[in-house]
Amino acid sequence: MKESVYLYNFTDSEDNIHSLGEYMSKVILIFNGAIHSKFAPLFFYRANEIYQELKDEGLVIINFPTSSFLNQNEEDTLNTIKYLKENYDISFLTAKKIEDDLRNQVLFHNLENMKKFNGFSKSSYMYDIVTTSCSKVDPLFEQNNKIKWSFTSFVISKDGYVNKRFECTEDFDRIEKSIRKELDK
Repeated sequence: MKESVYLYNFTDSEDNIHSLGEYMSKVILIFNGAIHSKFAPLFFYRANEIYQELKDEGLVIINFPTSSFLNQNEEDTLNTIKYLKENYDISFLTAKKIEDDLRNQVLFHNLENMKKFNGFSKSSYMYDIVTTSCSKVDPLFEQNNKIKWSFTSFVISKDGYVNKRFECTEDFDRIEKSIRKELDK
């Protein structure tokens, strides 16, 4: 049986607790960002660009900073936000760092189980690097749903269900297409 994300809470950057139910009837893009990842420049730029274009149509984007993968975001939440504003001028929501908040950890644990891991995009220039790193940490990484890397993204439908899961190696055009399709429903 499918489980709605509206059952979960998260903590924002100012330690306020929010229910994902606050975004009922909106399309939500949730991802685990890392400001020093090689994926960061393009991903943050494109996410902010699409947010500016589609926020009035019901798009919500929430970045959950993480340092879980090669310590690519060692800064605390507030310094992460400062960095994102200075370098990418982002205007979408950044939550409290995943490692620093149990609610955010629980949310991501449940998201990874709501949509299965379908492998990394082989067309990405980072494919070999990411798969090699993942196999060193977990030789059986392809056989479980655990989040493997930063910039794992979840597109949540207007009714609160995870519609798509995208791994870090996915072209952002596919994420954008999925968002637009959900907004059109």
